Amino acid sequence: MKRQLNPLTLLFLLGMYLFTLFSADSWSSIGWYLVVLIVFGTVQRLHIQSVLKRIVPILMYLPVMIILYCAVSLVVSSDPFLTIIVQAIGGVARIVFIVSTMSVFLELVPSFVLIDAARTIWYRFGLKWRRAEDLFQLLDLVLRFFPMVTAEVKALMRLEKSLSFVPSHSRRDRIRKLAKQLPTLIVNCLHRAGQIGVAMEGRGYGTVLPRSVATPVEFTQRDGIVAIVMSTLLIGRLFIG
Repeated sequence: MKRQLNPLTLLFLLGMYLFTLFSADSWSSIGWYLVVLIVFGTVQRLHIQSVLKRIVPILMYLPVMIILYCAVSLVVSSDPFLTIIVQAIGGVARIVFIVSTMSVFLELVPSFVLIDAARTIWYRFGLKWRRAEDLFQLLDLVLRFFPMVTAEVKALMRLEKSLSFVPSHSRRDRIRKLAKQLPTLIVNCLHRAGQIGVAMEGRGYGTVLPRSVATPVEFTQRDGIVAIVMSTLLIGRLFIG
């Protein structure tokens, strides 16, 4: 299996893409950014369904954003209505690009892999800062506890279904039911967190700095070349082009 770029390199490319996107001043330039995004997703063989699943909930709010932007602009601005519409569509197009690019990045790089990549570089430099180690650990635990809460909710729903309880089709009723079950879920998660804390202390967490990485994500020569080339192109665009 061909190894992809380091997640930190992909994050750097993402930042460059979004930075240059906001400097695009024409629809033709924005079109080229769309082409780049589609080609990149095709090369990485991303499933369009998984990306759309992340984008669609946000796209539903875009018409509301356009209406609010136009209403506020008509009140505080003297620009013609057609100009306001074009500005609103341009702003929404950039938001769609931001959401789409972030969705592609999250599909390519799981959160825990990104943390492992940052910890690998931290470990290779031999930096000994306890607060940074605690921050890495906190992020890792948070990313593990969110799926845990989701699994607890799904388990409760399966339990009700197995007991032949009739589920409510009202979203309001479902929210109320989850709100009543939320304290129990929080207590269970806190109990598990306490167990994890005791296990971490028993294994000597914090006594050795920096901590090693179980699955290191190395920054290779190819990552360095890509970062240098893209940085050179960005500098050329800003100061020469």
